[in-house]
Amino acid sequence: MRWIMLVVLVLSGPGLAGDLKIAARPFAVHRDRLDASPDGFFDISVGTQYIAVLVRNDGPAKTNVTATLSVPEDITLLEPPTKAIGNLPANSYAVLLLYKASFATAAVGKPEFSVSFGYDGGTDGDAWSAFVARGSRMDDGGRLIYALKTPEGTATFEILSYLTSDPSCGFVKEWSYSVRYDTPYTGQHGPLAFNDPWWKVAGLVATCFLSGVACGVGAGKMLQGEPIKGAALAAAGLVGRSVAQSAAMVGRDVIDPIRRGQDLTVPAPGEKTVSETVFFTVEWAGTPQLGAPGTANVTWRYVRVTDGNIYSHQLTEEVTDALHTSQGYTVSVSPGTVTRGQELIVAATLTKSDGTPARGGEVYGSFLLTKDKLDHVAGVLRDDGLAGDVTANDGTYTGCVTVPLTFPTGTGQVFAVFQDVNYVAKGTAPLVAAQTIGGFVITTRAWDTAGQPVPDATVTID
Repeated sequence: MRWIMLVVLVLSGPGLAGDLKIAARPFAVHRDRLDASPDGFFDISVGTQYIAVLVRNDGPAKTNVTATLSVPEDITLLEPPTKAIGNLPANSYAVLLLYKASFATAAVGKPEFSVSFGYDGGTDGDAWSAFVARGSRMDDGGRLIYALKTPEGTATFEILSYLTSDPSCGFVKEWSYSVRYDTPYTGQHGPLAFNDPWWKVAGLVATCFLSGVACGVGAGKMLQGEPIKGAALAAAGLVGRSVAQSAAMVGRDVIDPIRRGQDLTVPAPGEKTVSETVFFTVEWAGTPQLGAPGTANVTWRYVRVTDGNIYSHQLTEEVTDALHTSQGYTVSVSPGTVTRGQELIVAATLTKSDGTPARGGEVYGSFLLTKDKLDHVAGVLRDDGLAGDVTANDGTYTGCVTVPLTFPTGTGQVFAVFQDVNYVAKGTAPLVAAQTIGGFVITTRAWDTAGQPVPDATVTID
């Protein structure tokens, strides 16, 4: 039996912003792949990672803008907290800021962190509360279980089976999650806000984390804590997203089944609820894909255990996910042949599901340059006029990386990923906010017969 301890940080809460503000819920960016986690979850098992903050100006034009991030003492920023943004036009596009940080000593609780803005002639600020939980992953005779410890109790998630083996093994067929309360509660609804989007995303983070092990993508290395490199790193990330998104589709971006089960089962007066569990079985229509609409018949069974009885409710319903999708994307590289030690430029565009081009901070983009399974270098795709992007908000997302001198020569492969961003306004009622989850891959991906992802572009490395 092997346990890996995790801490998850979730960002939410009311803000204090004026013209300059945090535009969307901050989220974690993986330190190696540079892809984003669903909706603001930070995982201590990753250790060093990036805090991604999208900021914008909703007022008159501002000049010489700076942003300073403040975090709780148990989270360590590994770079200066102040970043220079430059000039922001009136009612501007979102600008992406990345802060490298260590979560190794993060503690359970609900701390607050903030961003302070400075500009010629004034200051501004925006603040968010944080939620820190402690969890663990267990590999016990083939059972993959994730437990998330909170001040109120323990939520446990288990993947029971997958759709198929490679390459679509990331899509779940059967899974469950349950809640056991430290202090059993009376009444119909529990103390944990399972109508809040954070709790729904907790399950997605769990399945995303477990998926690479269950599917055999770097399984031994992941369990032993060894690094995954090259194309295998891209595959691990994509398979993990498949798990998370299939679980999200089951959750339907609406009130999650824990809350729905509570609504449909009423304990007797005086009974205390000890635990709640939901079991899912999914029958997919066709082969699901990341970034493409999907349909499935979902059977879910809710079980409430009280100190005096067991209550359950089951139903089967058709679920269609057309939210986390797009109509396509393009990727190009320049130059076509690059010498080690020189810069490679990756440019990408994305057509949203409504047929219009994505611009600015509407989506988050990243890419990997890999050479087989030997090595990789990652970059962020930006459309905010910073870090190599020529024109802000023009729909062309640009990323620049320097090819390491030690990078293998030959044909390099480029894998690009776009993810959606949760722009639900702060202060939105939980039952409404729970209908939206961000951070999901909205670009489709082809797989070859060996179960490896097909690259978006290639480049010759000299």
